Amino acid sequence: MWLAMAPIRIGFSNFSLDELLEMIFLDTEFTDLASPALLSVSMVSLKGLEIYEELDLVQDPIGQMRLRASSEFTRGTVIPQFNKVANSKCSTRELGNRAGEWLIACAADIGGKIIVAYDYDDDFALLRDAMRRASIWDRVAPLLEPQNIDHITGRVEGAMAAEASWLESALYRGLQRHHALADALALRAAWRAVCGQ
Repeated sequence: MWLAMAPIRIGFSNFSLDELLEMIFLDTEFTDLASPALLSVSMVSLKGLEIYEELDLVQDPIGQMRLRASSEFTRGTVIPQFNKVANSKCSTRELGNRAGEWLIACAADIGGKIIVAYDYDDDFALLRDAMRRASIWDRVAPLLEPQNIDHITGRVEGAMAAEASWLESALYRGLQRHHALADALALRAAWRAVCGQ
């Protein structure tokens, strides 16, 4: 197949699909656009592995503070989708630690670096900051190559694949758009549609 041999452009790096060992698709939900603070994070891999974590907005003091700071959109669209994924509620520190440990395990599984793909720069910045707060960033940073792939989501085939993925998430998982897991799955679907994986 031609796509399997041709280099594809992902951010600032060139990879052939044959060389690509693992790619993780990241999405976060946060308080607001003006001053984002992390509320939830999800990552899904090409192999089908996934992680979803959300702040405990009731018991965790930082979660309570971030809930109060959330925009009307976040309170009306994002927060009502919390508590839909089992065992995902955690403190701020736990969120960063769980995400970091998951990435370390993924890197160990492939024996190399992982591309972390996202379509909004703050997604990676918020994940990085959460791992810094959990004191795990220094172990994780050398294992990652962050890549903004927002140019893929704007292509017709990518947008159509993302829409189909959101419908599947809604029907089979009860998750809508603007849930970090649904959005990470949609980003992966868009990448696969555009890049042939």
